[in-house]
Amino acid sequence: MKLFWFVFIAGSILFFLVISAFKVDVLTLEMLTHILYHFFIGFVILAYFFSHMTIKIMKLLLILVLVLLILDEIFDYARGVGEVSAELLIMNFYLVFWGGLSGFTFARFWTTR
Repeated sequence: MKLFWFVFIAGSILFFLVISAFKVDVLTLEMLTHILYHFFIGFVILAYFFSHMTIKIMKLLLILVLVLLILDEIFDYARGVGEVSAELLIMNFYLVFWGGLSGFTFARFWTTR
């Protein structure tokens, strides 16, 4: 569990640096929902498939994550919430990666318990 908390806190610090560098206002309800959505996509999907990892499942996992992210970007663009920019795509990728790494460490702790 110490590894999970280390990954979570280190990821939080790096996320703060990313939003500071890109000057993103994260204190709006829309942005908080967006951030939590991307973090938990990585967290839940990787934690769920942790015990069933094969090449076939990894391909399915990659396709599922990409489809969810693309659908989210299309949905945001259709609602006119924000424009698609390289900074937001990098931030979304980081959130999914951070969530996935956190989910992996949490699932590893949970299965060895």
